Amino acid sequence: MKIYVYDSNSLLESEFAPAIIKCLSLMRGTSVDLKKYVDEVTDGEYYFLMDNTDKGDICVGCMRYSTIDKNLANMLRLNKTSNVIKLVSSVFIRKEYRKNGNAKRIMKAVYTAQPKLLLEVLYDNTPALKLYFKSGFRPIDRRKLKDTYIVLMSTCETCIRYKK
Repeated sequence: MKIYVYDSNSLLESEFAPAIIKCLSLMRGTSVDLKKYVDEVTDGEYYFLMDNTDKGDICVGCMRYSTIDKNLANMLRLNKTSNVIKLVSSVFIRKEYRKNGNAKRIMKAVYTAQPKLLLEVLYDNTPALKLYFKSGFRPIDRRKLKDTYIVLMSTCETCIRYKK
């Protein structure tokens, strides 16, 4: 298996586009238009773990991160935005590839390229929380969302201050 990194433009040109579309559709639970997906986060980087099998190329999982804009900073109750810290906006591993280190592999590749990361996770998503703790994330805040809580986690606790 190998990790491929794309920006918005190169993702659309990828030789693995059909496999990536299939993976993103599984993640979202609906058919995904790759162009629209890329348009959601034009300044992001995309990480895909690909497996070349006898049945063809399979996208095992993906992760993307992007810059934190002012609207997002307000929603997350951050005092200021920074182009140094990036927001992880999706992490996904296909069900049949889980529990064997693939999520850690993607997280390590992303953290190596971008060590200052921020993400949100549901407080009762135990597998994700374990992965993020092992990957160096620490809880720095939480917020209520309907009848549950979302935990804000970061690999860089000292680079963010919060609105009270």
